[in-house]
Amino acid sequence: MKDGVAMIPVFSTMGQECEGQLVKGWVLYDGECGICTRMAWWFAGAFERRGYRLVPLQAPWVMERLGLPSEKLLEELRVLTPDGVHVGGAEAMVYLARRIWWATPLYAASLVPGAMPLLRRGYRWFAVRRHRFSRTCALPAEETSSLEAKHNIRRR
Repeated sequence: MKDGVAMIPVFSTMGQECEGQLVKGWVLYDGECGICTRMAWWFAGAFERRGYRLVPLQAPWVMERLGLPSEKLLEELRVLTPDGVHVGGAEAMVYLARRIWWATPLYAASLVPGAMPLLRRGYRWFAVRRHRFSRTCALPAEETSSLEAKHNIRRR
């Protein structure tokens, strides 16, 4: 913590080395979302020890590299590998879980027939409503409603 603010290592460049270690990929999160940033901070050490850099989706090179329109870019957590593999949402969580020993139960669960559609739906449910869990998320209510309609998610 510095001056009462939690600090998270953030890299805005696409360098191939991180403290002398070859970069295995980039974990891309919404840097304007409080809960996304908090979760990135919680898992930063685990990701960095395994060669993954944390980068906000708002970094200048991210939209260009992913080739996504700005309205789609912030919809979900994303992982990008040096060879250009790009996964997002529940697939990104499973991808990362497979690389962290204590998270492998999530990876193992994803292998059960029918589990990935449930994980996708659960992830999408949370991602669309994440602003309700954090006052600092930038998604306005109108945009959230259109995302809920797009992903056929009903409010209760």
